[in-house]
Amino acid sequence: MKQIQKIAIFDSKARTIIHFRGEFILDLVKRNIEVYCISEGETEEDLMWFKENNIHYLHLDFFRTSFNLLRNNKTGRNLKKILKEINPNIFITIGAKPNVLGGLVSRHFKFKYYPMIVGLGSVFYNSNKIVRKIFSKLYKVAIKKAEIVL
Repeated sequence: MKQIQKIAIFDSKARTIIHFRGEFILDLVKRNIEVYCISEGETEEDLMWFKENNIHYLHLDFFRTSFNLLRNNKTGRNLKKILKEINPNIFITIGAKPNVLGGLVSRHFKFKYYPMIVGLGSVFYNSNKIVRKIFSKLYKVAIKKAEIVL
């Protein structure tokens, strides 16, 4: 029996997933791949789009601009629970903070991990030198397990 392909996509905002990755996701669904989108900031319109297109949507409290270690640790634990439940074959993260959190969490799983770098992220231009240095080191550790960086 052939295993169902599952892909989980983690981005910081639902609207970003729809506008910038929507066509890609619809193509995956047409190929009978189960797609799970994980983010926050969803509207009723966003939820309808996911539902109408047979895409699983999972809300994750995600503080895009916060560098509070306790909050980020909680978000990481919640992401780990979600991924354990989904058990995807492939995990794609989009953006600086999702790449770091997703990369660190993915080290606990055997799925293929693909981080997509779409910009530096606010940490590199809105924070002090120490925070940038810590985030840079975390980024390096996080993407180490990646099959390839997109």
